[in-house]
Amino acid sequence: MLTSIRIQNFRGIKDLSIDGFSTVNIFVGTNGCGKTSVLEAIGIILRPKEPYFLANLCLWRGFIGPTNKRSFPLRTLFIDMKVAKNIDLECQVDGETGKLVIEPILPDAPVPSVQNGNLSANIIQLPDIESPISGVLYRYQHGTSEDVTISSLGEDGMSFSSPPPPLRCFYLPARYILASEPLGRLILSINQQKEEQFLNEFVRVVDQRVVDLRAGGIDGSTVVLADLVTQERVPFQLLGD
Repeated sequence: MLTSIRIQNFRGIKDLSIDGFSTVNIFVGTNGCGKTSVLEAIGIILRPKEPYFLANLCLWRGFIGPTNKRSFPLRTLFIDMKVAKNIDLECQVDGETGKLVIEPILPDAPVPSVQNGNLSANIIQLPDIESPISGVLYRYQHGTSEDVTISSLGEDGMSFSSPPPPLRCFYLPARYILASEPLGRLILSINQQKEEQFLNEFVRVVDQRVVDLRAGGIDGSTVVLADLVTQERVPFQLLGD
């Protein structure tokens, strides 16, 4: 049984330690405080040789799956959506300590981004400020052993260097995914009709941090971006349910 976990540089979590887990555990907090991120981190550390699980986390957050020309969804797993710092996870399971470091693999040459299909003429196209990721390197240390697994991004998604081991846990997301494309069209229509204030008032009932929402495109994917009065807009899928 999982008894403790430490999470560093994952999603919006800079450094968090939790111990005292029991058979049943309930996380309670305000919208967007990181409850889902903690559950995702637990899912990763308990499946430490399955880097393709990261692609599922992207899909469950409503992003299109990452590819070698669309690495932005994978970058959302790193703190502040930057790849300057590795993701570090550590846990205690049945008295055994496991440590997992997730390192981004950067390509030798820049990968051209894809324009975003039908919405490209009407929405904000954000530049790919960060270097694209060509894959991830998993370093899992347990006891005196270390396992290294490489997962590369190809045209069809993520591939991995070794077959997956037996499952240690299941991660079952509860949210219903609202696809970014139709939501982007809805918000674009609201912007065109100058009815943003009604949408923003509604959204702030759920999350007081949000100033407004905009339709945008990154790496060829339609995204809905929220202004939280921070340095840059944040994809709405990362704000909570």
